[in-house]
Amino acid sequence: MQLRAELADAHISIWREFQVMDDVKFSKLAYILMTMFEMQASYLFDFEIDRVLYWKQQV
Repeated sequence: MQLRAELADAHISIWREFQVMDDVKFSKLAYILMTMFEMQASYLFDFEIDRVLYWKQQV
């Protein structure tokens, strides 16, 4: 799958485009995103797909 991730509430547009297998789990996707955006595990994040919130957790 071709995905685009964007940081919300950033002063400038910060985004990444990347590809993952179509069977990727949310937990693995979270790790991929944290790596790409150089985030630490204490950040809060959620997954929003077509304006629907699917998952929210502090990792």
